[in-house]
This record gives sequence, structure tokens and C-alpha cells, in this order.
Amino acid sequence: MPVHYVTDETLHRERLVTAEGLAQALGRPVEIHRGRPAVRLDLDAGSVAIDLPLPRADLTGLDLLAVELCTAEDGQAAASLRLELASRTAGLPANDYLNSGRPEDFTRADWREVLFPYENFLLYGIPAGMVGIETARLRVGGKGSAWIGAVTGVRRARARGSRLTDEGLLAALDLERPELAGVKTRAAAGRTADALEAFLSYLKTRAEPRHFYARPLEAADAGDLAEAARICANHVNGYPVGTPVNWRANPNGYLEWMHAFNRHGFFMTLLRAYRSTGDAAYARKLDELFASWIADNPEPVGHNGGGDPAWETLCVAVRVYGSWLRCFFTLLEDPNFSDATRLAMLKSLHGHAEHVFHYKGWPNNWLIVESRVLALIGMLFPEFKRAPAWVDEGLGRLEGEVARQIYPDGADWEFALGYHAMAVRGFLDVYEIAKLNGRALPPVFEERLPKT
Repeated sequence: MPVHYVTDETLHRERLVTAEGLAQALGRPVEIHRGRPAVRLDLDAGSVAIDLPLPRADLTGLDLLAVELCTAEDGQAAASLRLELASRTAGLPANDYLNSGRPEDFTRADWREVLFPYENFLLYGIPAGMVGIETARLRVGGKGSAWIGAVTGVRRARARGSRLTDEGLLAALDLERPELAGVKTRAAAGRTADALEAFLSYLKTRAEPRHFYARPLEAADAGDLAEAARICANHVNGYPVGTPVNWRANPNGYLEWMHAFNRHGFFMTLLRAYRSTGDAAYARKLDELFASWIADNPEPVGHNGGGDPAWETLCVAVRVYGSWLRCFFTLLEDPNFSDATRLAMLKSLHGHAEHVFHYKGWPNNWLIVESRVLALIGMLFPEFKRAPAWVDEGLGRLEGEVARQIYPDGADWEFALGYHAMAVRGFLDVYEIAKLNGRALPPVFEERLPKT
């Protein structure tokens, strides 16, 4: 892990399933593979579903399951986990379940633990946790051979806030840039708080890169103001979400509600209300919500976020382009929004960019918008050391996807108006920011985008 990076603390580990127990449950032999007992799976015929023989139905006290997995030299595997529960939420047609979401593809001819933290599960219904488990179904797909070893249960003390510390944020900056000389001097003297204050002062006054995220917003109407009042009372998207806000709330049992909640589209309602009325309560509420979400949702470590409504890769993308950039730049100099939250946002934006740099979602519109925010964060915050890599990777992916997903006549390959708008927008704002700042783009952008 990078220096000045906060990780979770492991409080407890226990072996839930041994390779021998798994082999007995499946009626398969135990093999010793790379020094460990394991059960072999042949994946070329299709994915394999395994019901894990957990020792008990109640895993209260654990918040992560880790499955040992290894592939052959030329193999590839992706694993997902679904926990079917005995409980049923009133009004729903099926029992509650937890599903780990988008599996992570990997090729690794050595043992690794595939992590299934509780926060990564999509929730169907309103379950009480990992209790009343009737079936724990591990599904492994890919090619070649893979081996499954033991299954371990873990309890963690999770980090609070973005994993970058204050010193880590300074270390993530390219302090050799001439415009950051004052920041560098203060940081070298060990004056961390002063250095961060100098960096924020620089951001508030810099003329470049140029962008449009602080442009005027449409006026809030009566409906917007009524909704903004509800949000200020912690009533979001039709439901109360607790005081303090519970970012894992699933008040109606519908898994997509959690995603919408954590994509923060409702932040824009508060921003419009503030810009229309000047009422500082709306800006202060935004400050509170940003600080609360960042504190409760450190970025994933060692896994792709799965179906976590906070860190599923599509949610990462939608949150950044849907509200975070507009809020950050619109409120950059606002006295009713705190510098502490601005710094927390910068740390978290760094984490957002690193997450979609290392992990990809489904190869459709997800990949477009994930690449969009990767390129945007890199172009808008060139002061980060990693910004050139983010821009190169984001633009490189988009170059491939505009050719693959946008037909020569300008139509998006999913042939649905909503997805067409989502996909095209993913290219256009990157195109516009690049043009504003004199950055050359691949020719395919000019060939396809004007026809969309």
C-alpha cells in the first residue's frame, strides 16, 4: 500500500470451510495444488456453481468472506457469491438475498483470496445481515482450470474517510510543478496544514485548466425547493434515511434504490436550491452530506467493489459526473462550504480515479462513463502525480469504445434513446474539456461524434 494510506484492521479470522469439507460436500477429490489442498474446477464447459457447506446459518459478527482461488497458467476465472436467506421482506415476492455484483476477472497462477465484504453485496429486501443463510452459492466462470481452497470469515474495523491521509494527499501531488512551489515549501517544512491551505488557495484562483462545471444552473422551481427541504430533513428519494444518514439504507427493499441513493443525484437539487435562493442551509447540508458519505465509504482495497452501491464502478462514474464535479467547482470559494470537506473530496476523487483505473465494469455504457470520469479527473486536476496516467488510460479506452459502441452513422450500439444519450454524453464532455484546453484527441472522435 502507498505511504500515508489507511487500511482496515482485521479483528478476527475463522476458517468456515476447508478444502476437505468442500470436496466432501461436492463429491469431488481433494488435490494438492501449489502446496494447498483444493478442489479442481474445469471451466471450459461453462460456469460452475458450488454450494458452500457453511458451518452455520448465522454469520453475525463477520463482515467479509474470503475464498481461496487459483487458476492454471493459461486460465482465467471470475467468482461471484449469492447468499439466499430464510427471511422475506413484506410485500416482496421472493426471499431476501445478497448478491456480490459484478465479478472481477483475473488470471493468476498463484493463490489469492477473492474478497466478498458485506458492503459489496447488492441487497434484495431488507435483510438483518448475513443471518438465516439457506444457501451460499459460489459461481465461478472463466476458462481452463481453477482450484478452490478454504473459505474464511473475517471481522474488520473499517477505516473512516478517504484512505489518503493529509500527508498522503500532499504526497499524491506533483510538487515539482512551479505553481505549487508554495505548497512544496510548506510541506518540506512539515507544515502539513499550511501546505494544504496553500493548495486550496491555489485551486481557488487558478485560471487553468478551463472547464464549465461552475456555469450557472437552471433555477429551482417550487417542486425543487420542496424536495430540497425534504433532503435537509434527511428524507431522500421518497424515504427517511436516518440521522445521521445511513448510506447503507435500503428502505423499500429494491436494490437499485441503494444505487440511486449513493450516486448522489439529489445533491444537485440542493445545489440548485442554494444558487436560486442564497439560503446557506442548502450549502451547509451539502457540506454535511459530502463529509458523511466520505467518512462512511472508504474506497475498496484488494477488490473491485462488487455491487457495493458506493463503489460499484458505474456508481463511481455517475456520482462524479452527475454531481461531484458541479458541486466542487460551484462551491469552491463559497464560505458556507468548508475547506475540510473540500480536502476530503480531493482525497476521495483521487480514490475514485484510482478505482476506475484499476477496475472496469461491464463492457458496455459502463466502460464509457467509467473512462469518462477517469479522463475528466485527470484533465481537471493535473496537479496529481497520477493525472497523466489517468488521462492516457481514459482517453485510450474511449478511443476504442467510440469506434466499438458508436456506429459510423452515429447510433449507439444498444439502440435505446436513454443509453444513447448516456453513452454520447460520456464522450462529449471529455471532448469539450479537451478542446477547451487545447488537448488533441484521436481522429475517431471527430469522425463519429458529430453524427450522434
